[in-house]
Amino acid sequence: MIGLQISFMNMDIAIGLFTLAIMALAGVIGFIVYAKMSEDQRYTDQRVDKIGVLDIVEIKEEEDIIGKDKKKKKQSEKSLTVRVENWLFDELLAADIVMKPEEYLTIWIILLFVPAGLVFLFSQNITATLVFLVAGGVGPYFFIKRKQGKRRKLFESQLSDALMIATSCLRSGLTFQQAMETVAKDMEAPISTEFARACSEMNFGSSMDKALSDMVARIKSADLLLTVSAVSVQRQTGGNLSQILETIANTIRERIKIKADVAAVTAQGRTSGMIIGALPIFLAVVLNLISPGYMAPLFTTGVGRGILIGCLVLEGLGFFFIMKIVNIEY
Repeated sequence: MIGLQISFMNMDIAIGLFTLAIMALAGVIGFIVYAKMSEDQRYTDQRVDKIGVLDIVEIKEEEDIIGKDKKKKKQSEKSLTVRVENWLFDELLAADIVMKPEEYLTIWIILLFVPAGLVFLFSQNITATLVFLVAGGVGPYFFIKRKQGKRRKLFESQLSDALMIATSCLRSGLTFQQAMETVAKDMEAPISTEFARACSEMNFGSSMDKALSDMVARIKSADLLLTVSAVSVQRQTGGNLSQILETIANTIRERIKIKADVAAVTAQGRTSGMIIGALPIFLAVVLNLISPGYMAPLFTTGVGRGILIGCLVLEGLGFFFIMKIVNIEY
């Protein structure tokens, strides 16, 4: 009788997961169809936004307020699909992933449901299914963030050299926009790509402040924010821009040196944290392979699952505190 109840329970869970997968697949298909139908209009809107007509035309203060209210109302009326699409487009752009939002979202949905469905189909293990479900859900997002982090570090390592090139251009009589074009031509990606994109936005009519602000929003770098803030203040108040950029370049170079020193000092602590954090997981996998029945109570009984959840929580807290100790803020 108990076995029959368990079979019905597993059947209900399988039906629920299958229904959820069908709904997600239908949503993805609808999203792709909508994205294809609105693709031309979306890129037209992005092109118009880059032109920045409001930055060129002189408008009255009352008209500016009305325009902002209309823009806020238009943004609030956007559907959830458009907001998700725009958010994912910005994230992919910042990570330098050459892929359309609907394509990446399709891969995301496949990774979310297919591995978990196969695990449940062949093993009937709810815990393993949930693990694969969570991994498939957060994996693509962490992949984007990891790509963004690597690109940001590479950008910051190139920024001081780019500022020195801009300083030389300014001292030779060129404008700051011409200095940005020189950086885009002479340096490698990603800094050349970002400076070229900013120059293109300015050539299409956008103001320099807006183009630089958009670049800061994409890169999310504190060093770049410092540079852009200094350039914006200099444009409003005046001053020797070449001297300012040279000072910022030296500051960034010193900060990179400090980061390297901190990384060298805390290398032992970070390595110990990773080893200690990975050791219980490694031992659990080895014991499960050597003697599968030895760890079965952790996954088949309520007490075992509670202990397993407690261990995962403590593992996460330990990893968090170790990272807090070895990551020095300055």
